[in-house]
Amino acid sequence: DDGRGNSRFVNYSLTVEFPDEGQSTGTAEIYIDASTVGQGMLDGPYLYTIRQGVPAADAVLEMLREYGYEARYDGSVKIGFYLRRISRAGVNAGGEVPPLLWETVRRDGLTLTNSHDEDSIGEWDYTSGSGWMYCINGMYPGKGLSEWYLNDGDVLCLRFTLAYGKDIGGYR
Repeated sequence: DDGRGNSRFVNYSLTVEFPDEGQSTGTAEIYIDASTVGQGMLDGPYLYTIRQGVPAADAVLEMLREYGYEARYDGSVKIGFYLRRISRAGVNAGGEVPPLLWETVRRDGLTLTNSHDEDSIGEWDYTSGSGWMYCINGMYPGKGLSEWYLNDGDVLCLRFTLAYGKDIGGYR
C-alpha cells in the first residue's frame, strides 16, 4: 500500500533444474600431503570430474587408484568412510618427522609408536594420534568423506597428521 489505497502484487516464478544422478557438475583438484613425515606433497593436482550425487570418498579412491596407491579404509564410499592407510612401493622411503614437530608432538604427551614402513602411511604410524584427514579449500569440514560432496572449483587435500590434526590445523 502506498498510503493512497494503491497496492501492487508481484508474482515471481523460480525454476530450478538439478543435474541427473551421475551427471558431471564440474571439476575439483585433489592433493596428498605428507609433510608431517618429511615427504611433502606426494601427488597432485589430480583433476577429478565431479558427478552429481557422488560423495568425495569416491573422488579420493579414484585419485589413489590413478596414482597407483592401494587404499585401506573402513566403511564404504556412501557410509562411514575413513581412510586408514595408503600403500605404494617407496611412498614413505626415508620418511622422517621434522625435529621441531617431533618435539611438539612429544611435549603434547602423545604415545610414540615408532612403527612405520617405507611402503605405506597410515593410522598409528609414528604416534598414537596419527592418521589421514582432509580439508576442502583450506577448511576442515568436520564430517566424513562419505558425507561431503564436492563443488566445482573445490580443492581437496588429504593430509597426514601425527597429532589428531593439531599439527596441520585440523584440531577442534
